[in-house]
Amino acid sequence: MEFPKASIQERNDFRVNENERKLYVFLKDYFDKAYTTVISTVRYYVFGKTTTHSTDKFQVADSLQVSAHSTTAYLSLLRTEGSATAYSATAADIIGTINGVGYNGTNFPTGASIQFATTEAWNGAANGTRIDFKTTPTGSTAIASAGYIADTGSWASGAGVLNTTATTGFLYIPTCAGVPTGVPETITGRIPLVADTTGNKIYAYLGGWIALN
Repeated sequence: MEFPKASIQERNDFRVNENERKLYVFLKDYFDKAYTTVISTVRYYVFGKTTTHSTDKFQVADSLQVSAHSTTAYLSLLRTEGSATAYSATAADIIGTINGVGYNGTNFPTGASIQFATTEAWNGAANGTRIDFKTTPTGSTAIASAGYIADTGSWASGAGVLNTTATTGFLYIPTCAGVPTGVPETITGRIPLVADTTGNKIYAYLGGWIALN
């Protein structure tokens, strides 16, 4: 890559101007950390390292930080239909995914995933979306549903209908050894649950602790 002489003084003189010195240091630091490689006609952009792992085209070493000052930092997973120059409305599909990926000695499978799935085709009046959680059970290679937050805000735990002999897939709540007596913090529109392992009862707090069985 040719040094950008049009925007900076000759190398022998660039330290004369503080702004030009900062630009030089920035560009040097940036290109020391950015690396481009082509593997089997696919171009990879690697930041902070010189080798690629797995098949993602953009790879960052160790960690990625999104910072903001006097505003909110956020990470957006954006999807549209159509093309970059001609958008079309998002269909009922997965619009974003966060994966935990590991190497198993052969390839890089996804071990767990959080997916943002639309429940309808989007338009100006309807953008239904839910959040799916997926995990891989120990001893398995198949990623499976571990529950979801419905587009209505309802929480669905586990994989769904369980066999009567099932040993996994249940919803777990806190326990206490005896009848609960503390006054829980208030979370508007919700009530706490706890199971008494001494009296074998489940309690809900509704102005006071009430046994449900």
